[in-house]
Amino acid sequence: MAAAGASTALAQPKKAPPAAPEPPPPPPPPPGPDPETKAKLDEQAAALAKTAETLAAQQKAIDELIARDADLAKALDAAHASEAELQRRIDAEKQDRDAALAKAKPAVTAGGFAQIDGAWRQSSQDELKQSGDPLNQDRFYVRRARPKLTLEYGKVGGVLEIDANTVNGMQVRPSNIEATYQATPYLRAGMGIAKIPFGYEVEESDRTRLFLERSNAERALFPGEYDLGVKVTGGWKFLRYAIAAQNGEPVGEKGYQLRDPNQAKDLTARAGVDTTSGDIRVAGGFSFLTGKGFHAGTPATKDQLVWRDLNEDGTVNAGEIQVIPGQAATPSGNFDRFAIGADVEVNVDLHDVGKLMIYGEVVAAGNLDRATVIADPIASGRDYRELGYYIAAIHSPTPWSMFGVRYDHYDPDADASELRTGSVVPVDQTMSTLALTGALVVPHGRLILEWDHNRNHLGRTITGTPTNLADDSVILRAQVEL
Repeated sequence: MAAAGASTALAQPKKAPPAAPEPPPPPPPPPGPDPETKAKLDEQAAALAKTAETLAAQQKAIDELIARDADLAKALDAAHASEAELQRRIDAEKQDRDAALAKAKPAVTAGGFAQIDGAWRQSSQDELKQSGDPLNQDRFYVRRARPKLTLEYGKVGGVLEIDANTVNGMQVRPSNIEATYQATPYLRAGMGIAKIPFGYEVEESDRTRLFLERSNAERALFPGEYDLGVKVTGGWKFLRYAIAAQNGEPVGEKGYQLRDPNQAKDLTARAGVDTTSGDIRVAGGFSFLTGKGFHAGTPATKDQLVWRDLNEDGTVNAGEIQVIPGQAATPSGNFDRFAIGADVEVNVDLHDVGKLMIYGEVVAAGNLDRATVIADPIASGRDYRELGYYIAAIHSPTPWSMFGVRYDHYDPDADASELRTGSVVPVDQTMSTLALTGALVVPHGRLILEWDHNRNHLGRTITGTPTNLADDSVILRAQVEL
């Protein structure tokens, strides 16, 4: 019974849970504003939206400004860093330069040479010229004595050379005084007393030249070789050049040595080559000079009363008193002058038989002679045409011997003429020299013997016709080098 009751109890279904209560209905919406209020609210909403847009645009502009300021700040920082780096490099370079200058010492080189000559000349006489100078040239004299100091201090350099001689009495004068600056490996500029950059022979060193003196043309057109001015020289590979603006009154000029009576300056230039191929070296170039010479005016003179004792009786007679009228002053003036030239030099190493050098030069000029037949076209009323040339050969069979031969020719006035028996006839004023030279070479010295066969038209026949004046010379030179 109990079991049956239990089964019955298990078999009865369970009761369902009570249903959830339904949610209350939503409250009714609040009543909407009246149309007028709604319109005001819409206007306020639109204004707020516009204000929001304006604020957004302003914020964007502010952000862009902030970003631009950030970029500017970065650029400024970078510039400051670059400036600091540049300053650091400048300071480092300055320190290095100062340290290098502190360690560097100016290189001063002392040197020089002396040449003492003993001369025997065919035209020498125991007489005096009208100027008072002796005609005798058979004598011993100091031709050149030139102590020299050379300074090199980085790119800056200089030279000081003094010349002492007894050619025309005791003379001591500056020879080469120049301050230079090596701007680049191809350009060196200088100012002072320097050689005129024309041709080969003018710039050839007196210390190394075998022949005792330069050719007749070079001594007439470029007397003394040195002039005051500025000079630029340089080269690149096998090319060479030199340009100078100088006073135009060289050391050996007879009127205004190393001075300048006019404002014009002589412009001289030379361009050339210097190259070597095997045992042969070839050098040469072309030169040009242009400038203005100076003609000195004359002062005014007064009338002069002159007595000429025609019958030499010591008394004044009729017709012996003359009046020489005075003259007005004449002004000074300038005239054009020029020169063109070409030179060539060939050096050959002959090995067992020594070395051979052959060289030559030709110069054509106008109104340029400043020492031999001084050109003054204003005084003469015509231009002067000058022509000179030379050719030379030097053989060095051994390191201690040298032999040379040179022929030079110079015409100082191709249009020269004179009045002869009432007629104007051409006059030959050419001069030439054949020089034979030999030298014994030792360390720091040379002994040179030279014979010069000179031809000229300085003599006169009984009838007054120009003829050769015998003027051969023999000169022995002792040279010592320091």
